[in-house]
Amino acid sequence: MNLPRLAVRRPVTILMLVAILIVLGWVSLSRLPIDLFPDIEVPVLAIITTYPDAGPYEVESLITRPVEEVMGTVNNVKSVTSYSSKGASIVIAEFEWSIDMDFASLEAREKIDQVKHFIPDEAEAPMVVKFDPMAIPIMQLVLNGDRPAHELRYIA
Repeated sequence: MNLPRLAVRRPVTILMLVAILIVLGWVSLSRLPIDLFPDIEVPVLAIITTYPDAGPYEVESLITRPVEEVMGTVNNVKSVTSYSSKGASIVIAEFEWSIDMDFASLEAREKIDQVKHFIPDEAEAPMVVKFDPMAIPIMQLVLNGDRPAHELRYIA
């Protein structure tokens, strides 16, 4: 027996089967968790230090190198990358995936405290920042026009 013949002979049965499928689909969909970003902890720390009115060479020699050297001694560090620019130093430490980042950031802060006295007094205290993918905005929108800023914000 084929499906069209069954549907014509027994319409109530087919209607009940479709209703059961719709109800089961609705229940399954309502219990399905929606998670755009899974709860992961990326093993990356950034040490950001600002040194106003200093050139890239000064920033590299006075801030970046000492911080980079001390971050190399932290346990379970896979790689250390640094960027020096005018007035800012960024040192990025990548750890092994199996490490607890709370303990890693605590150990990094302790190591940074050891080299604070080598950093010039004019420079701000180094900030140790954990990378959080949930902090990244989903969308960035830039509007430009003849209207005031509050109207453009409303349009956005």
